[in-house]
Amino acid sequence: MENLIYTIGQVASQQAPAQGGSSTLLIWGIVLIFVALVLFVIELFIPTAGLIVVMSVGCLIAGIAMLFGFSTTAGVIATLLAMFALPFLIGFGIKIWPHTFFARWLTLDAENPSEDDTHEVVEETVERVEVGMKGKAMTPMRPVGTCVFEKQREECIAESGMIEKGDEVEVTVVDGMQVKVKKV
Repeated sequence: MENLIYTIGQVASQQAPAQGGSSTLLIWGIVLIFVALVLFVIELFIPTAGLIVVMSVGCLIAGIAMLFGFSTTAGVIATLLAMFALPFLIGFGIKIWPHTFFARWLTLDAENPSEDDTHEVVEETVERVEVGMKGKAMTPMRPVGTCVFEKQREECIAESGMIEKGDEVEVTVVDGMQVKVKKV
C-alpha cells in the first residue's frame, strides 16, 4: 500500500518535459477555449438547434485536454474556470436571447406594441362607447384589438378584415360588452 501511495505521489509531482511542442499545446488550448466562447455567443444570434453549442463544447473539451497536455496545473485551472464560468454564460444567454432578432421573430414580439403605446391616453371612466363614436386603433386588430375613444380604451372587434395600428375607426355595434368597429 505504501508503495502505491509513493508511486502516485511521484507521478503527480512530475511535470511534462519542456519541449518545443508543449508551448504549442498551451497556445492551442487557449485558442480552442476562446473559439468555444465565440461559438457559444454565435449560437445566441444564429440558433442552429444546438449544433453550434455541440461544436462549442467540443472545442472547450479539446482546449482543456490540450492544457492538461501542457501541464496538469493548467488543465485543472482551465477545468475549474470552465465549471464556474458555464453557469454564468448560460444565464447570460438566457437573459440576452429574448432580445435577439431571431427570438423576436420567433415569438412575433416585433408586431406587439410597446407598453408605452397602449397606455398613453388611458383614463379610467365608467362611460361606455356608443354607436357612431370615432377613435383610433392602438393595436393591430386581427380581428380583436384595442381602440381608444375620447381617452377611453376599449377592446373591440373589427367587422371585416384587419385594421392596422393607428388607423381611424368608427363604432358600428355595441352589444353588451362587445364593441364592433370598422375602418374609417
